[in-house]
Amino acid sequence: MRTILALTLSVLIAVSAVAEEEAEEEEKTTYSYLQLKPSIVTNYGGVGKLRYFKSDISLRLEEANKQRVTRHTPYIRSVLVSIFSRQDEESLTTREGKSSLQQEALEAIQQILVEEEGEPLVDSVLFTNFIIQK
Repeated sequence: MRTILALTLSVLIAVSAVAEEEAEEEEKTTYSYLQLKPSIVTNYGGVGKLRYFKSDISLRLEEANKQRVTRHTPYIRSVLVSIFSRQDEESLTTREGKSSLQQEALEAIQQILVEEEGEPLVDSVLFTNFIIQK
């Protein structure tokens, strides 16, 4: 009986040690921000008076993936310009519109990275500067 109890206790201690190591590895994940430079500038709103949109954008990602994402920035910028240029005034001036635009940009970037790298790699898109000219 004591042998079974000792074996059970040994197994529990080993499992606990493995779980602690895995938790420490997860905590060691370092996040970084990749700024898309230069600023993205495009016109928006369709026909009529020209309106301009300018934004500085940063991508939140794991530090280990920074180089993998960086090599696709021309493709990412091209897709973002396309997304931003087809926006209307409401989507660029309301809080809900900006939030929706941010989500659309994230999904587009993640789709690019899944196609090119096999995984999304970016977990957030941040507008660090957001200017529209009506």
